[in-house]
Amino acid sequence: MAPFSQELEPPQNPGRFSTATTSNKKSCNPLILARTTTGSAIVGDGTIDGRGGSLLTSGTNAGVRTWWDVAYQNKISGLHQQNPRLVQVTGGSAFTLYRITLQNSPNFHVVTDGVAGVVAWDIKILAPSLAYSVSGYACPSGTTPDKNTPAT
Repeated sequence: MAPFSQELEPPQNPGRFSTATTSNKKSCNPLILARTTTGSAIVGDGTIDGRGGSLLTSGTNAGVRTWWDVAYQNKISGLHQQNPRLVQVTGGSAFTLYRITLQNSPNFHVVTDGVAGVVAWDIKILAPSLAYSVSGYACPSGTTPDKNTPAT
């Protein structure tokens, strides 16, 4: 299996990244983009955390709202919030996700489009949790995975 390579690109429509629009067309790229690859993978016992539930660190909502808060507020206003996806695989074939944890994506955790053969096993997808943004909030006991246990 070929090693995974990360491809980062500027926003598809500069100036619209993380903004609200009247169009549902994506205007920002995902954190990890695999385009037209063959035999690529994301593997290991690591965690990719999109911090979608963490308070934003810049802009007008810094320290006040999360990606999820802003998206919800814009949705009920009839707008489409342009939040990045965590992992997107476009085109190609034989893509594998194995023994990883994907958590708290600002948008979708994994998106595949036009890929011939996607294999995913022993992965965890965790989201969302108010624990990031509401003081004193806690999920009921036993409903969240142990953070110290790798994906198996």
